[in-house]
Amino acid sequence: MDFRTFLKDEIYAQNPSSLSVCRGEWWGIFRGGGVIKRREGNSYLSFSHVDLSLIKKCLWLKSKLYPHLPHLLLQEEKRGINAGKWYSLDILWEESFWEEGGFGDISAVQDMLKGKVAFAFLRGLFEARGYISDPLRHHHLEIGPLSPDLASVVLEYLEGKDLPFQLRERKKESYIYTKNSLVIGSFLHRLGASQSYLQWEKLAIEKSTLNHLTRWVNWETANLQRTVNSSLRQRQKLQEVSLDSLPPRLREVAHLRIEHPYASLREIGNLCSPPLSKSGAYHRLREIEKIIEEQGK
Repeated sequence: MDFRTFLKDEIYAQNPSSLSVCRGEWWGIFRGGGVIKRREGNSYLSFSHVDLSLIKKCLWLKSKLYPHLPHLLLQEEKRGINAGKWYSLDILWEESFWEEGGFGDISAVQDMLKGKVAFAFLRGLFEARGYISDPLRHHHLEIGPLSPDLASVVLEYLEGKDLPFQLRERKKESYIYTKNSLVIGSFLHRLGASQSYLQWEKLAIEKSTLNHLTRWVNWETANLQRTVNSSLRQRQKLQEVSLDSLPPRLREVAHLRIEHPYASLREIGNLCSPPLSKSGAYHRLREIEKIIEEQGK
């Protein structure tokens, strides 16, 4: 099971224990993705999603909060960018929704974010509009599109909780996002997704280890390539001179370079008698190259 499915299953399975928490999550979902529809002379608060599990959760929340209101469950096939099966829950509109959901005045949302239901509201918002990347590929959590006023209020709240998100705007719609692995982990934990938080931390460590190993392999490969190139150049130069004509202290290094074509400078130095440092072996080989260049002139 991939991480996104694991997270989705965990947060969808959470059933709030109190009506206030139910209300916070409900309005998080419907402020994030709800719209007002007109049908046959009536107004409905409607929420659509591709995941039937989330629609079922909305129906469960509705049974706790508004059991007296009639509702419709719909399914449709969409074409284009969002092609596929979509499911909708339409609930008969009540005038109290304007104030409860903060549709007319964003201060209702601010009040929810000040109370104990703050992260229930954010959980609903994430369920409706959230995206999270595969942690083994890159780190990215985003919520949107949101209305600019809603995005601003949520962003301010998260910053106050030491969860710094950033704002991105596109076509009059706002998105809040973070690419910080620690912030993402903390956000998931506060949503109540404790198992997903632990899994995120585990996968983030695996990604960090893999990146470190990749960098080390690349560094070692580059070092080996430099050693091979340097050795090839030096052996080609040594073919242009009689080794017996070199001073005794240089002759040993020249013979070792020919006998050990893939050895590093440090290894060449260790084979000398007495042993030389890496710098000492380098300077003697450079001295040989200068002698060869002068003889060529």
